[in-house]
Amino acid sequence: MLPDLQSPDLYQQIFAHSISAVAIIDEDGSYLAQNPAHADLMGYTDEELQGKTPAIHMGEATFAAVARELAEKGEYRGEITSTTKSGDIKQIELSAFAVRNAAGEPVCYVGIKRDITGRRQADEALLRNEAELAQLLLRERAARAEAEQANRLKDEFLATVSHELRTPLNAIMGWARMLRSGQLNAGNSLHALEVIERNALAQKQIIEDILDVSRVITGKLQLNRAPIDLKSVIDAAFDAVRPAFEARQIRITKQIEPASRIISGDADRLQQVVWNLLSNAAKFTPESGDVVIDLRQQGNYLRIQVSDSGPGIDPEFLPFVFERFRQADGSTTRMHGGLGLGLAIVRHLVELHGGAIKAENREEGHGAIFTVSLPLPSGELRMEDVPGVFLKDTTASTERPNLSGFSILVVDDENDALDLITLELTSCGAAVSAFLSAEEALEALEATQFDLLISDISMPEQDGYQFIRKIRAQEATAQSRKLPAVALTGHARAQDRMRALIAGYDTHVAKPIETNELLTVVASLVGRLVK
Repeated sequence: MLPDLQSPDLYQQIFAHSISAVAIIDEDGSYLAQNPAHADLMGYTDEELQGKTPAIHMGEATFAAVARELAEKGEYRGEITSTTKSGDIKQIELSAFAVRNAAGEPVCYVGIKRDITGRRQADEALLRNEAELAQLLLRERAARAEAEQANRLKDEFLATVSHELRTPLNAIMGWARMLRSGQLNAGNSLHALEVIERNALAQKQIIEDILDVSRVITGKLQLNRAPIDLKSVIDAAFDAVRPAFEARQIRITKQIEPASRIISGDADRLQQVVWNLLSNAAKFTPESGDVVIDLRQQGNYLRIQVSDSGPGIDPEFLPFVFERFRQADGSTTRMHGGLGLGLAIVRHLVELHGGAIKAENREEGHGAIFTVSLPLPSGELRMEDVPGVFLKDTTASTERPNLSGFSILVVDDENDALDLITLELTSCGAAVSAFLSAEEALEALEATQFDLLISDISMPEQDGYQFIRKIRAQEATAQSRKLPAVALTGHARAQDRMRALIAGYDTHVAKPIETNELLTVVASLVGRLVK
């Protein structure tokens, strides 16, 4: 027998057993009844809902909006946010409609609710994941672009290094061949020697810049601080670049505030800063142009400013001017050489001193302006504490030490280096015994007493560290006098110097070294330093 579809009992059973939350609201908006699923969802008992409107869980504003749409359209479909009796926030999918009498007038309203909180949370999590994935993708693309840019810069840098090293090497080899051929007269021979020396110094500067950048990257660039007078630093740097300015007839003006204060810093490194800025100005200033270096106090800082009358800096390149390996023009048609390291080193040296540097273009006319600001000390530093700042010019003095009567042992696995050192020392009267290996030198030490040892570090089979340790061990065993020892090596890092001293050497000298500098080191160790 079929059930009576019009039976109220049938609908009461459906209402009671439905898994969807159903509530009946009277025409005034108050609860008339709720099924068990609704009670489970919202947490209120029938008694607690008596006389209450759905605003108790959905809020007055939302209830008013739902009631307004029911009055206008007779139904409502949408999503609302409700708060259960226990305080949980639920996302609800609500379907509501008006129940009308035969006259078409609403007598009550039925609301059917479905909890979609889990689905919404899943959707939001998916959206968050998609957003995070999009961010990861953007970061990955940016990292890849940055890596590709770094690789391009590395390739450009290596190409530039190759060019910058090969160019002076070409001049050195070419003029050396001409000298060897005997086809040059006295004047051309002197010119050839000047060219060879100038290009060798250029190569040395390139190597020093690369080593400085390595120290910057590894955090091993350190300062030897002392009270310094920046006027002396500027004078020394100016003297070093003067020939470059004079060769191009560039006018340089020094504007030095007479009463500038003493600061704490590394004189050599600050001289390197000023030298780089002046060299940069000389490179980019046209012939017969103007360069101004200005030193004055501004508040709690001393300001060094170098300005030129060159073309200025490309505005697009200006933000990158102090970055390593960056050059405004890295093409094969560029007008100016260099590795793109000098200004990066300058910025790091200035920052190590607690200062700042900026680059800008002139507001009027052509030219660039570099401004260095160095902090003043909190107290006054005394002039008598200021060390003499001077330019290392080992070619300026012609006075050479007299090494007559001294026997010197020299060890280097490179024949050319060995011949050069031997010639330099014998020209000052020293008796030199030269060997290509540490083993041969140790045998000589057993048979002969020497006044001084000069040894390379990197040698096959037995390096300079092992060599000096054996010598010091033998001295300790025999309780004999300590042989003064110089480590003359191409390993020029600070840790290389410390390792040499710890191993047993008295001093560490980096290659390449000027003749007079080596002779001065030797004479000081044997007690014949020319005063």
